[in-house]
Amino acid sequence: MLMFVAIGAVGVPWGIAVIGHYPIYYSWMGFVPLAIGFCGFVSLEAPSLSTYARVLLYSAVGIACLIGLPARLGVTILQWKERDYQPVETLAARTLNPEDWVYADYPAYYAVKPIAALTILPTYRAVISEEEKSHVTALVINPETYDDVVQLFRAKWKDTGDAVRPPLGHRTIGAEKYNLHVWLRIPD
Repeated sequence: MLMFVAIGAVGVPWGIAVIGHYPIYYSWMGFVPLAIGFCGFVSLEAPSLSTYARVLLYSAVGIACLIGLPARLGVTILQWKERDYQPVETLAARTLNPEDWVYADYPAYYAVKPIAALTILPTYRAVISEEEKSHVTALVINPETYDDVVQLFRAKWKDTGDAVRPPLGHRTIGAEKYNLHVWLRIPD
């Protein structure tokens, strides 16, 4: 049981981080095997523990729940307006057409997919063909990655000036804020 907890709650997230990119919004996934392992441990081992150890164990879990859940809810409430997806959807609707092939960062995916003919995400970069690259007509990306993305597509791009930006000077707690900008391909 403890091996399952160690592998599931610690090993898997760590392994994913080492292999590639482990987005912070997936961090909750480590809690599922941890919760299963903890419940299994408690059901098997708690009866054999001393009363003091059981009280300590249950108190630690209770305190973690009383602190962790309100803290997460507090951050969610504080960031509610900043995490509103409507500006991203509006950006996509305002700048993209149904015939566009769009290279988009992950935060733009759900806004771009219903509009564009094809949506390409960063994970596809390793296998994208030259023909597919030539069909991409729009970029919806974080402006910090622009140079790297333009290098991949080797085309000329026009800055639309349309963007969704995080508030200036606002410290991030938790999930990354939307920082997306749109560029359109200039025909050759």
